[in-house]
Amino acid sequence: QIGNVTQIPFANNTFDVVWCANVTQYLSDVELLQCLGEFRRILKPNGIVAVKELDLASNMICPTLHNPTHSWTLYQHTKHEMVNIKGCLRTPQLPELFRQADLAHINFAYVYGERRSPLSPVETEFIQSIFEYHALIAQAAGTRLPQEDQLLWRKLERFESSDHPMRSPHYYFREGHIVVVGRFDPHSFLPI
Repeated sequence: QIGNVTQIPFANNTFDVVWCANVTQYLSDVELLQCLGEFRRILKPNGIVAVKELDLASNMICPTLHNPTHSWTLYQHTKHEMVNIKGCLRTPQLPELFRQADLAHINFAYVYGERRSPLSPVETEFIQSIFEYHALIAQAAGTRLPQEDQLLWRKLERFESSDHPMRSPHYYFREGHIVVVGRFDPHSFLPI
């Protein structure tokens, strides 16, 4: 079935497990709480919810042509228009949001994806798409982003450049994800 995570088209107590990957970043704060409430609603007693999401705070590029604050400046200036930027910055709050959704027995772990030179063609294409996306959101930020930052993101989009970080034999890229797991414990759930 096709549905909306804020109004899941299944009956109460239907599933033993709900798995959600790379979706919550696209939800507003209100929608995310509705989504987690829906996950809890469709779970059978003692059912498990697991959410995996990107955490922008964990990303790293080395060697880099820029100070890491360039990424933060970009995120700061675009988080209100780009829901997924705000959502990926909210990732460390997921365990607390599970609690607010009356999920219990909450555990979480960070998982890091690391890539080093030499990059395979698939890794190169993947990381280039990340640079292209950052250049696109830098362009969308327009004059709110310092000109130095705009120029930097445009430069990082040009992969043919001899000084592009991906050409370094010491290139390293890391992205972080969190996996949060909670349980619908009917004995700890207090209806309003």
